[in-house]
Amino acid sequence: MQTSRDFPPLRNCLRILEALIENGDPTAIGAAEKAIDGFLKREPRLNRRTANLHALEQEIDRQWKGASSERLVFVNLVSEYISAKYRELRPEQ
Repeated sequence: MQTSRDFPPLRNCLRILEALIENGDPTAIGAAEKAIDGFLKREPRLNRRTANLHALEQEIDRQWKGASSERLVFVNLVSEYISAKYRELRPEQ
């Protein structure tokens, strides 16, 4: 059975985000934003972009649950950025 992690663009984005989370440096949020934006730009259809963002959010939530205090700040920044991207994609909601 395939999981969301089996989707190569998601896997690539997560690989980058996991390395950044491991480092836990909040000043690296720009690199995380770039990875997320690049991931979303691969899909031109709005409904698929939203679904892809949801899959990414689920994976980041898993990271949040296991994050140590120094990494938690970075995971929270990534989560906030994902929420902002949702608002951009679906401003009426």
